[in-house]
Amino acid sequence: MIKTTFKAFFILLTATGLWAQGPYDHTYTGSTLTVPDNQQSTVFTADINVTDSGTLEDLDVKFNMDSGNSDYLGYAIISPYGTAVLLKGATHGGNGAYYETIFDDEASQPISNGSAPYTGRFTPYDPTINKLSDFDGQSITGTWKLVIYNRGNSSASIDWQLMMDTNNDT
Repeated sequence: MIKTTFKAFFILLTATGLWAQGPYDHTYTGSTLTVPDNQQSTVFTADINVTDSGTLEDLDVKFNMDSGNSDYLGYAIISPYGTAVLLKGATHGGNGAYYETIFDDEASQPISNGSAPYTGRFTPYDPTINKLSDFDGQSITGTWKLVIYNRGNSSASIDWQLMMDTNNDT
């Protein structure tokens, strides 16, 4: 009985993405990015300046958005070296909140297959061409940028974090 219960619990955690990866070597919290009303076709950015050193081995990005219409927003991350990864296009996803939503290459489904409220781990919108692993091997030092494109007249307030595993030998 206990073995069966444990097995069912383990399957539930791993299948839903609730089995958390970590701990991460470094976690950096960006300032809240506010997208005001009536700013259609506008780009908004927020920065995280990383002063630590290390070579990136894995990057995950966490979002929290409790207001706004996610259908009208597109998100991308740009590294200090100009590498960009689209997390979600402005025409993909639905109207809804993000609660502890983690973009993670090792997740089992892309964000485009999820539904609101988005909770758990998702790969970026099209994992065949948008891979957070494109950042692997880069130095973590420098300014990382969150870019939000608003294709509608939607407002939003987005909290975000970069969660990194590194090779600290560099």
